[in-house]
Amino acid sequence: MPFQAILLNIHSWVRWLVMLVALAVVVKHVIGLVKKAPYDRVSKGLTVGFSGLMGLNALVGVVQLIVGWQALTGVACGFPNYQIEHVTVMLIAVVTAHLPTRWKHLPDSLRYHNGIIAVAGAILMVFMATAVLEGSRWGFRGLGE
Repeated sequence: MPFQAILLNIHSWVRWLVMLVALAVVVKHVIGLVKKAPYDRVSKGLTVGFSGLMGLNALVGVVQLIVGWQALTGVACGFPNYQIEHVTVMLIAVVTAHLPTRWKHLPDSLRYHNGIIAVAGAILMVFMATAVLEGSRWGFRGLGE
């Protein structure tokens, strides 16, 4: 399997981990907000895990872009617009995913509230950035291909 395909599979599978952790963050934050619970270690861990996975996937994506760029240099004079759009929106999504770490000083209810908005915003951007790519991107890569 070529290195580019391995990177694409990793990038695809980490995306699904991001989605699972994002769902867990939103559920935990909604429960914490409704119950007026203190912002605990589980909430912090899930939020840090989400932002960490977003960062990891961005890193894999950038490496994939560099490897792909090296393959394109002989045949094209730059990246297709959809790749530039994808990278731009995804980098904004990664920054958005890291925002909750800046809100440590806020009251617990506001941390839960803002965390839900940040995670939902980041996931919305992931959907938008993935939608601009060519082909179907919402399957599980590497299974039966």
